[in-house]
Amino acid sequence: DEKNEIGFYKLSELPLDIKDFSKVIILVDQMGILGSLYRIADIAIIGGSFIPHGGQNPLEAIYWEKPVIFGPSMENFPFIKEFLERGACLQVKEEKLKDLLEDLLKHPNKRAQLGKRAYQIFKQKTGATEKILNLLKTYLE
Repeated sequence: DEKNEIGFYKLSELPLDIKDFSKVIILVDQMGILGSLYRIADIAIIGGSFIPHGGQNPLEAIYWEKPVIFGPSMENFPFIKEFLERGACLQVKEEKLKDLLEDLLKHPNKRAQLGKRAYQIFKQKTGATEKILNLLKTYLE
């Protein structure tokens, strides 16, 4: 059924006549713009984690409360372990990615919960500079 088909495009080849982006997957193949696109995305997939590359930084997607999916290679970002342990991000092998995407696309509440959970962890970890300055201030007074 064509109504239920999902279109897949590279951003550099995206047709200008798309009217409904709810059934479109866009692979961002241009440098420097990904951060500004996370806020309008439904799901963030960390592409550099499906090859032995060490992953890519997921914090911008987490900041926008998006559910984040990684592949097996995220060793350059050890902090992500806490997000996985607390059920705030998902890690899958490539062969399971399609099933996971279909599930998340069918369940917007699950997407929202993942994004909010990850953002809460992110917020708990921010503000370190201010905390250190306040601590130092007490010793200097």
